[in-house]
Amino acid sequence: MKNHTYKLLFGAAAGGILLLASCSKNDSDPVTDPRDQYVGSWTTVETCNSSSSQTFTITVSKSVSDNVSIKIQNFYNLGSSTYTFAKTSGNSITIESQSVSGWNLHGSGNFSSGKINFTYYADDGVQKDTCSAACTKQ
Repeated sequence: MKNHTYKLLFGAAAGGILLLASCSKNDSDPVTDPRDQYVGSWTTVETCNSSSSQTFTITVSKSVSDNVSIKIQNFYNLGSSTYTFAKTSGNSITIESQSVSGWNLHGSGNFSSGKINFTYYADDGVQKDTCSAACTKQ
């Protein structure tokens, strides 16, 4: 009888230890969203072939449509109520062809040394712009 009681107590103790071990705190770093480096307001210096250089602010936020897209407010200085969508892959940005306020926009960009550099094209059917923009986080 004693032998059976000891086996039962040993089994309960071992089970309790295993249960407590499985509930230990996970010390690994939380997964970060790779789009975080793009999010925020950026002072943008834009140079296009059809006009002189201009400076304005764009604001980048995460798109809720998926985990790689961002939306850029006021891209090409089209106004604070306009959004241009782009896809990110690491430090690369792709602006797929889209119409924003009557302008067909497409291009690419990259994130390097804390800055974003874009090369893009804008066409409203009358005027065709080839642009580059350097963006510094505010």
